[in-house]
Amino acid sequence: MTTRSPYQKKEPIAYGEPTIGPRTYLTKGPSGWPESFDRKKTDKRLVDFLNPLTVEKVIDLFLRDLKIKGAKAISWSDVSGYLGHLTSQDPDLIPEECSVSLWAQTKLYIKNQQRAEGAN
Repeated sequence: MTTRSPYQKKEPIAYGEPTIGPRTYLTKGPSGWPESFDRKKTDKRLVDFLNPLTVEKVIDLFLRDLKIKGAKAISWSDVSGYLGHLTSQDPDLIPEECSVSLWAQTKLYIKNQQRAEGAN
């Protein structure tokens, strides 16, 4: 295991919960200003990052992990921490696009499951 040089340290990054639009994910960035992420590019980056795992499988495992922890809501540290644990990387080194995409797709998954349960 290597130790990072003091010159390579990144400040902790945290984004707010993403709002899902038809073409973008919009979230509050670390500076406090809104930041947008192109959905197609961001989702593709997550797929490439997780390869050979599927996004659906990772979302399922992520939600199970949150349930075990008893989390009431999803936070940035939950998402980046889970991706870091899953890939054996420091959570601060996980690409922001991947964490934003996983968080947004998890929100969509939960929303779709609630709709399906309501239809039955």
